[in-house]
Amino acid sequence: MFDQLQKMLRLVRADYADLRYELMRETKIDFGGRELTGLSASSTDGYVLRVLKNGGWSSVAFTKPEDAEPAARSAVENAELLVQGGARPVRLAHIPPVQDEFRPALKEDPRTVPTEAKLDLVRRYNDIALDHSKVVTTSTRYRDISRDKFFVSTEGARLREELITVLLTGQIVAREGNLTQTIMFFFGGSEGFARLRGREAELAERVKICVDLLRAEPVTGGEYRAVLDPSLAGVFTHEAFRHYSEADIIEDMPTLREKMRIGAELGSNVLSITDDPTRPDQIGGTAMTTKAWRRGRSR
Repeated sequence: MFDQLQKMLRLVRADYADLRYELMRETKIDFGGRELTGLSASSTDGYVLRVLKNGGWSSVAFTKPEDAEPAARSAVENAELLVQGGARPVRLAHIPPVQDEFRPALKEDPRTVPTEAKLDLVRRYNDIALDHSKVVTTSTRYRDISRDKFFVSTEGARLREELITVLLTGQIVAREGNLTQTIMFFFGGSEGFARLRGREAELAERVKICVDLLRAEPVTGGEYRAVLDPSLAGVFTHEAFRHYSEADIIEDMPTLREKMRIGAELGSNVLSITDDPTRPDQIGGTAMTTKAWRRGRSR
């Protein structure tokens, strides 16, 4: 693949160019209650070419190798037009070229697990919830996704990264009279299919929580100290910070660029949030602590 990408890159007449290629394979299994509503396996691939010409920065996406030459011409023409049209010239920082490969150490590669075995596992977990008399329905979804990514540049960079994730998610709905409660469950990670095996007890605990909520006392409106569900806390963090640190927004909004600078304090000083994508066996990770929690732990 690297030889093919380098050949495509030689078609570009520009000051700098890089080319990405990704092959993605995905398996999906879906249950709605006891009904199997979806079962599919698919693959897709494509290329993204970026060029810098006379200060103009342009990108073109294409899906067929034979489209590389017209894509290269289009990318260069667009870059030149951008500068002629008054766009601010782009200058790239110098970065030493890197050549490296990364492949995850998997505990059972999901690509080697037969589809029938995946279906049996998902059905068994789904049935654990449905076998409870107060559970009226479920929505259970399985996904395994493998991404094989390649990157080459005219400066000599040559990178390959393989990412494989497995996910089992869903909703459990319990009902008693006119009262309904819903709870989510999530299992998954990036260390292989083994991550999903042996989770029966955890799923049964989620079912118990859902059913127990049917007897929970209603909350009276007011202000309370609260412990947030980790997944929901992650959503809050995503909406509050992630979108405001996207590169195009930071580039186009000087005031936001100043606000989101490294070292800036955002929000309350009693909360600390750390984004750490290097945590093993996970799809990134976020850790949250508060001063009150730390004080309690230190005693």
